[in-house]
Amino acid sequence: MVAKETFGYIDYRVWKLLWRWSCRWHGNRNKYWVKQKYFHFFGSENWVFQSVDADNGLKRLVFCKDILLNAQH
Repeated sequence: MVAKETFGYIDYRVWKLLWRWSCRWHGNRNKYWVKQKYFHFFGSENWVFQSVDADNGLKRLVFCKDILLNAQH
C-alpha cells in the first residue's frame, strides 16, 4: 500500500526533526534526559513526542498513520 509507506516515512521524518530539535534545544543535557522529557510511551507506541501545554495538560503528536487508520474505518 503506497499511502501506508508514505505516511510511515512522514512520521519518521517528523520524529527525526523533533529529536534533532530537542537535542539542540537542550544541548547541555544528555540524550537520555531529552528522551525522558519529550518522548514517552502511549498505548503500544514508544517514542511518542509529548509536551506540557500552558494549562499543565499533556499534548502528544498524532502520527500520520493513525489518521490513515481512522480514515479507513
